[in-house]
Amino acid sequence: MKKLLVPVDFSDYTWSTVTAALDLAARIDAEVRLLHVFDDPFVESDLDDTTIRNAVSRYTENLLHKMETDAKTQIADLKTKIDGYQADRKLSVSVSTEIERGFPVDTIVASARRWVAQLIIMGSRGHSKMERLMFGTITKGVISQAHCAVLSLPAGIAWQPPQKVLYASDFSSWDEIAIARILNLLDAYKVTLHVTHFSESRHDEDAFKLHQLEEKLRQDHKSERIRYEVVDSRVLLSAMKEYIDSNDIDLLALTTRKLSGLQRIFTRSTAIDVLYQTNKPLLVFHEK
Repeated sequence: MKKLLVPVDFSDYTWSTVTAALDLAARIDAEVRLLHVFDDPFVESDLDDTTIRNAVSRYTENLLHKMETDAKTQIADLKTKIDGYQADRKLSVSVSTEIERGFPVDTIVASARRWVAQLIIMGSRGHSKMERLMFGTITKGVISQAHCAVLSLPAGIAWQPPQKVLYASDFSSWDEIAIARILNLLDAYKVTLHVTHFSESRHDEDAFKLHQLEEKLRQDHKSERIRYEVVDSRVLLSAMKEYIDSNDIDLLALTTRKLSGLQRIFTRSTAIDVLYQTNKPLLVFHEK
């Protein structure tokens, strides 16, 4: 059975992320684990005064105890809401919960690896500069360290079953694996997959490479569900956004790898800009 890990922070966007995970889990026969991470509110400092240090330590422990107690109450309430949601829709997804203390990125990655999750589903935050900064920092950290794929969902957008998926190919050796995983993960949705390379200048050479990729994939996958295209693109993000809009793409997928154009762009956070500009879910694999 597949395993979907869903970090939750009990914000206004948590419920839409949870229902998306439940919908996907029900379709692919997966179980869901909700993970809430709470962090120490203070960083240890070199306090010379023992009395002050002990007072700060006592205050911190009391505050952490309250944070953990509140988290247990909130996650129990969320689980009750999920039970009602599943009963109304006749779903039977197995849902477990976990509360951990630690740094969000490290704890999410460790939990996903320990539980052997196949996918981490994370909701994005709001559109303010601070919310985007926090979202980008945590998400990029999880993507760079996680052993599995990460699905980022835009804030305030209800999950809709995807029908058209764009996989932005960089002709990585990982492309075949990533495409197979996309088709396997989203098979129940019967998606049409657009395998597209955004070419800056070498259009003919890139068209030949894409044809080679198509020949390899044709042996294992139904060709009628996969479209192949090379798109001229002086400015990659603008070309991607235009392609997404003109082809009614529901979900964007890409593979990050060292020294690739997409990896350099993603580490500069402009891939997150695409997420906000298009309001489309973003599915990220990273080459191992």
